[in-house]
Amino acid sequence: LQAGENVLAIEAVNATDAPSPAGLIAALRLETADGGKQIVVTDKSWLSAEKAAEDWISASAADGWATAQELGPLGMNPWGPLETPVDYTDMYPEVDLVTEVLQQMDVHPDFRYQTQSTVKSLRYIHRRDGGTDIYFIANKLPQAEQALCSFRVQGKQPELWWPQTGRMERPAVYSQTGGITSLPICFHATDSVFVIFREKSKDGPDRFVSVTRNGDSLLDTFGQMDAITLNGGKDGCQALIRQPGTYVLQTAAGQTRELAVPALPSPLELSGPWQLSFPPHGGAPDQVTLDTLFSWSEHTDPGVKYFSGTAVYTKEFPLSPDMLAENHRLYLDLGEVQVMAEVKLNGKDLGILWKPPFCVDITDAAAANNRLEIKVVNLWINRMIGDEFLPEDCSRNPDGTLKEWPQWVNEGKPSPTGRYTFTSWKLWSRDEPLQPSGLLGPVTIRAAEQIAVR
Repeated sequence: LQAGENVLAIEAVNATDAPSPAGLIAALRLETADGGKQIVVTDKSWLSAEKAAEDWISASAADGWATAQELGPLGMNPWGPLETPVDYTDMYPEVDLVTEVLQQMDVHPDFRYQTQSTVKSLRYIHRRDGGTDIYFIANKLPQAEQALCSFRVQGKQPELWWPQTGRMERPAVYSQTGGITSLPICFHATDSVFVIFREKSKDGPDRFVSVTRNGDSLLDTFGQMDAITLNGGKDGCQALIRQPGTYVLQTAAGQTRELAVPALPSPLELSGPWQLSFPPHGGAPDQVTLDTLFSWSEHTDPGVKYFSGTAVYTKEFPLSPDMLAENHRLYLDLGEVQVMAEVKLNGKDLGILWKPPFCVDITDAAAANNRLEIKVVNLWINRMIGDEFLPEDCSRNPDGTLKEWPQWVNEGKPSPTGRYTFTSWKLWSRDEPLQPSGLLGPVTIRAAEQIAVR
């Protein structure tokens, strides 16, 4: 747009070769920098021409332009009556407006959910590969979330593929009605899952539409669905029960199953002492004994306080026959870890834990007498802050950058002042707060009971 008179032109193309009715209906919204708005609609004040010169500037009869023919009022057939236009403030309307229009057309959302916290905490994407629907759902919050998720999919068995562990589950608790499949999903902090629909579902014994615990619904009221997990498979349905109680399950065929778990072993807390070992040449002692778990940054020994790297916690402990019962699955929960941990039990590698919850299944490794080994790695920050209490070992500009590469670095030698770290840019000062580091706990072992649902 420019000051003064403007000429607006629209090129309309009739896409058929044979003669057919053709025309143009348009309502154009113009906005100026000063906030002014103007709606321009097509009517008999417009001019039309079958062809215009490429360099035309103004429309005149001499150039083949003529008054456009107005066929009738806005809203005439076959377009029907017009609704009051929505005054959009953006080129793209809000999702809520689109959803409202789709609901009026009886089109359900592709995905929707309700969370126990009522916070809009989930994000998703959806793609289709042949006859398979693939949803990816992520919890964007740093805390656990229970959600009742609904998908615009009917007649297919849902599967849960957990990317962090590679575990694949066939949940046995879901409902299908009106073209919608709904199922509860428990997300850990910043958790994500693929929800796959590929096989035709069945109303057999491995599909339940209602679950109660001690008479309280675990589906409709966002009860603690983490109290029980129901997964189907070739060998039937398996229930993993984490909280004692009486569970009543109702199948899609109207049958009921009752599972009674009067008690579970009490959680076992692994208290001190812990042996903590450090690698050589890192400034820390070879080993220290901890009566309780706390951050390395709170230790009185400067070598531990400012340590950055990997240290190893070890502890020996027994497990009772009740805890080791054949129908129990055991889980090790490390509590708080700063920042990452690798777990071994009785020499069996149980993997790396890099985000909450720092929990791992230890069933196949547990025994009456156990040796637990936990490698924990923290951030580099604390050692760099500790080095600031030592003399400088290179020449720097006022902004912390190097004036030149020090000779001892070029020669691959250790720092002449005893520093353990080196950066080309000074990132931290001695007054910066230290970061929590290490295994902070509490470390506990919990049992869950596994029952085959007949």
